[in-house]
Amino acid sequence: MALSEVIREVSETSMRLTFGLMSMLFCFWAWILVNVPTLFNLAVIYLFLISGASIIGGLAFASNFAYPFATLGFPTLKELPETTFVGALIGAAWIYISAVLSALVPPMQTSIYRELPFTVALIFAVAASLTEEIMARATILPTTIRIFKSKTAGTLFTSIFFSALHWSVYQAQPAALVSAFLFSMAVSTLVLHYRTGWVAGAAHTTYNLIILYFTLQP
Repeated sequence: MALSEVIREVSETSMRLTFGLMSMLFCFWAWILVNVPTLFNLAVIYLFLISGASIIGGLAFASNFAYPFATLGFPTLKELPETTFVGALIGAAWIYISAVLSALVPPMQTSIYRELPFTVALIFAVAASLTEEIMARATILPTTIRIFKSKTAGTLFTSIFFSALHWSVYQAQPAALVSAFLFSMAVSTLVLHYRTGWVAGAAHTTYNLIILYFTLQP
């Protein structure tokens, strides 16, 4: 399989936007680590993910492989509206798909939302989804496709990792794991179609924000 089927030409806009996003996420999780004891353990995990993604991306860049964050990170500004809309649509639709699968949000995550000030809960919902997508869709997906030379194998490996992450971090119930796996397969397919991880980030963020809204209802 030609790598051109997975990656796009590196653009300066994509590089800058993705670097900016990752810097903000790193700063947010570092602030959470110091200032929000309730999220200390999660902050450690997410700092590990964002750092791991940076290391993998750096090694990929050093080995002359197209930089994953630039190729599967942000799209160009011209593509941003369409990929954001498509991602948000999938994220909203997955609320209903999850309900059909009886896959509710992991209890630990919903309880954390309730325990946090609204602003922190809001930023946490966004930062968690984007951090997971940077690691899963913008880093692991293109890297495993390169290793296995197969889109299918890369997508399956990424989806297994994504499900395992939710099981280990949030103790997700079996139905939630099925939902996470299927969600990963769906958004990974979109990522490979649009060749930008932002479409997955938009989907995941939309899903988390809707869950946050319903969780905080009296």
